[in-house]
Amino acid sequence: MLYANHPKVQHFLTLWHENGRASFKRRYRNLDYDAEAYRKFARDRKKYIALDDGPSGIFLVDRQTEEVWSIKAYGVPKRTLGTLDALIATYTEANEQNRMIHPN
Repeated sequence: MLYANHPKVQHFLTLWHENGRASFKRRYRNLDYDAEAYRKFARDRKKYIALDDGPSGIFLVDRQTEEVWSIKAYGVPKRTLGTLDALIATYTEANEQNRMIHPN
């Protein structure tokens, strides 16, 4: 079973955070991305791990299947986006190509 502090979850949070860096730097040349951008973090829930961007919920990860969902309301899954491993691969590739992914 997956938990919020699992290395795979933490790795995805890092990739997701880095994915917004180039866009932020183009828009805000005088600001520090790591200080100004919303912090990405994971919270354990009963069935899911909630992946949040600052105060906003963005993803839910099923703790048993590692299926990742977009959300329609905080804590309510909307549609499946694939597995956590697949999203890690997608964000890794996008970061290498300096391409921004819009989660929803």
